[in-house]
Amino acid sequence: MKLCNLILKLLIIFPTIAMANDYKAQCHELINILKAKNNANLVWGDYSTSKLMAIEKIQMNGFEVPIIVTENVEYSAFYGSNSPSLTIMERDEGDDEDDFKSQILFFNSLLSQSAEEKFPPPFPDTVFEIIKESLSVTPDDVNCNITTPEEMNTLIKQSIMITTKSVYTRGNKANAAIRIDDRNAFVITNNFGFEYFEMRNNKTLRMVVDTYEASDLDQFINSLNSQNALSELPIVTKAILEGVNSNKVADWENVLKVMEVNNYSETPKNLIIELISKLKEQNDK
Repeated sequence: MKLCNLILKLLIIFPTIAMANDYKAQCHELINILKAKNNANLVWGDYSTSKLMAIEKIQMNGFEVPIIVTENVEYSAFYGSNSPSLTIMERDEGDDEDDFKSQILFFNSLLSQSAEEKFPPPFPDTVFEIIKESLSVTPDDVNCNITTPEEMNTLIKQSIMITTKSVYTRGNKANAAIRIDDRNAFVITNNFGFEYFEMRNNKTLRMVVDTYEASDLDQFINSLNSQNALSELPIVTKAILEGVNSNKVADWENVLKVMEVNNYSETPKNLIIELISKLKEQNDK
C-alpha cells in the first residue's frame, strides 16, 4: 500500500480524535492498532561484528554491494511494484532449500520519493528518512494528552512513522535494527537473513538478503567500509543494470541473449521472459 494512502486514512481519524469529547479513548484505540502492526516495536540495537574478512564488492548504480552469494552465482531480474529489481541467486542444482542464498536489489524504489508535498512538517524529506527515524519510535512513545496543535502533529508523525516501519520491514518479526558507521544506511535483521537500506546522492538502495549462514551478516557489514578493490562487473549484470535503468524491452531482450551466451540456467532466463511480458503489457495500456 502506498504511503500517501496510509496517511490519508490516519488523517481521517485525527480530526475525530481532536474534536470528540472522548478523544483520549479514541487515541488509546489508535495506540492499540499501532501495537498490533508488524515490527511496531523495532528500534535501534547495539551490534558488534566479529572480525571476519571482507568479501567481494561490486559497484552497481553508484552503490558498493557486498556479494554474499558466492557459489554457482547467477544474476537476473523481476518486475516489482514499480520498477525492475536485480536478483543475485545460486544456480538451482539441488533440492535443499536450506542451503539457498539470494540477494534482491531495489534501486528505483519509493524510498527516494520526496515526502515534501505529501507530508506536512515536521516530517523528514524522504520516505527513506521516515523509516530511519521510525527506528527511534514505538507505540509506547505516543502521547494521548493532547492540548496543542504541535502535540497533535507529533501524534500524527509518530503514527505514520510506525505504520511506515511496519510496511517496509519484512515479515512479521524483525529482530534488530543496526546502524552502519560512516554511511547513511542501516540493516534490519529477520528470520530469513536481513535487509539493507542505504541513501547516497539522493538515490536509494534496498536489498533483501536470504541466507542460512549467520556469519554472512558480519561479513556484509565489514565489507561495506572495507578498502578492498571493487570486483569487475559481470557481463550479465552489466546488461541487467542497463535494463533496470532504461526499462526498455529491447535492453531486456539483450539480457536474454547475453544469458544464452553465458550458459545460464532456465530459472533466471524465465524471470527475464516474464519481466519482458509484463513490460509489454504495461506499454500497451
